[in-house]
Amino acid sequence: MSPRNWETEQPDSPWRLRFGRGHALIAFGLALIVAATLYVATAGYGDRVRELPERRSYNQVKQSLHSAWPAGMCLCVSGVFFCVWGGRVLKRAKSA
Repeated sequence: MSPRNWETEQPDSPWRLRFGRGHALIAFGLALIVAATLYVATAGYGDRVRELPERRSYNQVKQSLHSAWPAGMCLCVSGVFFCVWGGRVLKRAKSA
């Protein structure tokens, strides 16, 4: 067995990570969902820890959350879309 065609002779090596297109789409979708969650949470929490006199009021927090909600929702829905698409790609690859 020559070293250059080792993978063609043994395609199912136990230590080789099989990361296909479906798994990549699912991972990207999960990353988008986490990014959306952090984006909306950061809008609510603010950028830094503040002392009591300089904290934001309830209306300021509410306005920042309401302005961040549409973008966060778009990110989250697109993440779910990529996860479903990756699942379908995996299902199709296993059935073929």
